[in-house]
Amino acid sequence: MDAAETEYLAAKKFLIGKVVEQATLDGINLSSDEKAMLAFSEEDGTPIDEEMVERFDATHDSESYEAKIALLIKRAWIRDRTAGNLKGWQQSFKAIRDRDFYLLVMLDQSGIAGK
Repeated sequence: MDAAETEYLAAKKFLIGKVVEQATLDGINLSSDEKAMLAFSEEDGTPIDEEMVERFDATHDSESYEAKIALLIKRAWIRDRTAGNLKGWQQSFKAIRDRDFYLLVMLDQSGIAGK
């Protein structure tokens, strides 16, 4: 595994952790499928991922899910900005910006990418 892949995986873990942490702080329960979708990427997907995506699509409204996650991202970013802890965010944006990663959709919707 090269350095770029290591940075990408660390960025995914960081961002997913921030979303899950903010959901917990806000009292929002994320289902196991919702959490799994945070990590979904077609470029590193597996047949199991495809089955999970099909199940998710059949039981969730993507627009509502994306709006919910975008809000959690924004609230987590604001919390870290207030604490002066944006370095991890900036490193993560850099590591994932050219990847096929579903969470990027919600990052864009949150309005914080590139800040």
